[in-house]
Amino acid sequence: MKTKQPKFNITELKQILQGYSIHPSHQRLQILMYLLEHKTHPTTDIIYQFLAKKIPTLSKTTVYNTLKVFLAQGIIVELAIDEHELRYDANIKPHAHFKCKQCGQIYDVFAKSLLFNMDFIDGHQVTAYQVYLKGICKNCL
Repeated sequence: MKTKQPKFNITELKQILQGYSIHPSHQRLQILMYLLEHKTHPTTDIIYQFLAKKIPTLSKTTVYNTLKVFLAQGIIVELAIDEHELRYDANIKPHAHFKCKQCGQIYDVFAKSLLFNMDFIDGHQVTAYQVYLKGICKNCL
């Protein structure tokens, strides 16, 4: 049985973290790898539950604090697409998110939008974008 190889090696992950002035601890490297390899927009709990199997000493507080550091440095974005939970995305390029009302899955949506190319709207300086769409996904239709 073949073991799934990670898409990113530790050296690449260290370089990414160091490029954002983040110390590359083992836990931070594993959390970043999870976010880059799992495009599911996970919650803190989902990340913790997955990684705790690999890192028994990992605490939920460490995951939470690491995500706060990643957010502060701009390496990830936080999604508040649902009022009951926060989710995280390592894709920081401008894009929208679509949440299916039926299955709850969140998808990245890459649609061309003038919004993503504007630094100012009605005299307001734009520093971040959060575009959320909700409906029924193509798998549930």
